[in-house]
Amino acid sequence: KATATPSPTGSIDKWTSSNTKVATVDSKGNIKAVGAGTATITAYSKASTSEGGTAKSASGTVTVLMPSVVFQDYDKSTISTQNVPYGDMTVSYPSTPGNKTVDGNEYTFVGWYKIYDPNTMTLYCRASYKPVSSSTLSDDAQSVSEDSSYEGLPTYTLSGDPKENLGVPAGKLSDTSKPRTLSGPHPTLWGQTAYGTSMDSVTKQYFYANHAIVVSSEGGQDASVAAGYSSFDNAPVILCNPKSLSWETFWTLLALDTTQVTIIGGPSAMSDSVKTALEKVANENCDMGQTPDVNRLYGSTAVDTANKVYNEKKGKWGKIAIVCTSKSPYDAISGSPYAAAEKAPIFLTDKNGNISSTTLNNIANGGFSWVVIFGGTSAVSQSTQDSLNGCVKGTSRIWGNTRYTTSFAVAKWTISHSDKLSWDNVGLATGKNFKDALGGGVAQGHNGGIMILIENSTAGLCSLDTYKQMKPAKTVFYGGPSALPGSLKGKFSF
Repeated sequence: KATATPSPTGSIDKWTSSNTKVATVDSKGNIKAVGAGTATITAYSKASTSEGGTAKSASGTVTVLMPSVVFQDYDKSTISTQNVPYGDMTVSYPSTPGNKTVDGNEYTFVGWYKIYDPNTMTLYCRASYKPVSSSTLSDDAQSVSEDSSYEGLPTYTLSGDPKENLGVPAGKLSDTSKPRTLSGPHPTLWGQTAYGTSMDSVTKQYFYANHAIVVSSEGGQDASVAAGYSSFDNAPVILCNPKSLSWETFWTLLALDTTQVTIIGGPSAMSDSVKTALEKVANENCDMGQTPDVNRLYGSTAVDTANKVYNEKKGKWGKIAIVCTSKSPYDAISGSPYAAAEKAPIFLTDKNGNISSTTLNNIANGGFSWVVIFGGTSAVSQSTQDSLNGCVKGTSRIWGNTRYTTSFAVAKWTISHSDKLSWDNVGLATGKNFKDALGGGVAQGHNGGIMILIENSTAGLCSLDTYKQMKPAKTVFYGGPSALPGSLKGKFSF
């Protein structure tokens, strides 16, 4: 949404778009993306009578990116190319290629494997083949080669000649998502909406992901417990509209070639219509012989959902458990890099800071040696900590007077308690809204980094002095200019 304030007085009369094929704007300044390109959004006002009624205007530019899909044969020759208009959630597959004969050997088409270039928003669908005479790859076809033109994504080679590069879909090589390294010391990941920021954050930090976790953009409490669950296969956490499948969510899953989706939250958090749409996307990504898997993990409350997530991997977690409040997701999000890196489950107390008997029992019997509490006694009560001390070897409480000071304290604790995370990769996101930091914190954990919440205030800048001392090699900004203004980013860029 665009905003404009006449100065010194006046009111907004109308909004216009210079290119309605790219974006439209209504009378309240709500912008809707239509197609790829750039449009100038202008607000017009009439000054007060005392100023002579002179019309005034102010403009801003919006850019809409439209992804494209390129279907290629095994030798990278183009079969067809199509653009995907913003909001469209369909991809029209061309007729499947016929059999191929290479060096006298015949191969039959078995499906497409997908490789995504986030810089150009291009999805390459490369045809893959298998020998006609066998349902499986032959013994001399098991070597794995690196396709350098696609940043090292592994593919099977069907013969000793790397030019051929025939193969089965890359997603079959591993059940683990493959992180992608961001370039530059201060990359910014963002979109025109929270869903766009999620898409940018995920597609630029993961090559592919057989498994992805989808969470609602509303509430955040259910979603905040996803980090630990993601650690088992480096599954990205993707934001979605709870009522209808976001176009950005659709495109992200398509780009990552995801066939398994876990929704954190019940039908009230993420509608059944979204689940049905997710099943269609997962099925779209399936190769021959694969079956899509879209499931939910949820309970009647956020506290119960956290326990459901824990039980899903019971017996496989690390030695440290995290406890946070369900009243607000910010403390849990600040701890999400640690949870994502160290297989640490996140348990929740109720909104009064009290722990349920079910949660206490899960922690007592979960094989944990320690529990760390993120948040002060107003978030997680002292009586809860006392109860936890009775069922594990010990507890720690990491907290500050605000969500920002708590976030900074959690980041410092995280680095001192995990050899997988360091100051070399710092994620920064606004603490005014949880959406940008939600998936970003998980991605930071998968990429060896931490997440700190910031804003332009004394509390929001509490981490700045230490940040300057540590001089991180990389700082990732999550969110656009409305969330992280240039004046704020400038303080953390040097």
